[in-house]
Amino acid sequence: MDERPGMSAAAAFSYSSAFVSAASSRLAAHPVLLRLERRVSYDIFVCRFENGETVPLNMSAAHEVLDPFVVARDPATDFLLVSTADGEEAGVYFNSPTGITFNRFEGHGIMDLLAVLLRRLDAVLVVPGGPTILQRDEDREHLFPALRDEGSVLIARTGAEIDQAIKAS
Repeated sequence: MDERPGMSAAAAFSYSSAFVSAASSRLAAHPVLLRLERRVSYDIFVCRFENGETVPLNMSAAHEVLDPFVVARDPATDFLLVSTADGEEAGVYFNSPTGITFNRFEGHGIMDLLAVLLRRLDAVLVVPGGPTILQRDEDREHLFPALRDEGSVLIARTGAEIDQAIKAS
């Protein structure tokens, strides 16, 4: 998600989705990524909030968590293809200092990896059209007011809990 002065949460997520779409089309011909195209695709966003505003994520820490699982990368688009030991995969886009997008993800192992990433970054997961998933209830007060007041906010600490929250939405 790109930080733009005066940009609403909805506009920021729309901007981020456009970025992901552009990067996805550039990468579509990559042989390792062709198998991702067969999966149902929707984007979920890893973000960190303070006082109702997005704040930068610790991208070094994000890479420390994700790099052991990387099977392909495109530095030009800040894209990673991550895969668990069981072959579960996800496309990961480092959109800006304030957002990481997971796309075309599947499996409990990816959800477990996502839970570790959220804990390490002290971040939340935003599921457009679905819940905002927190690791701790005290993070609720830091969300965008629209996310906090108008959307479903759930606590999910494990990969299984995150998966259940997404599927229930």
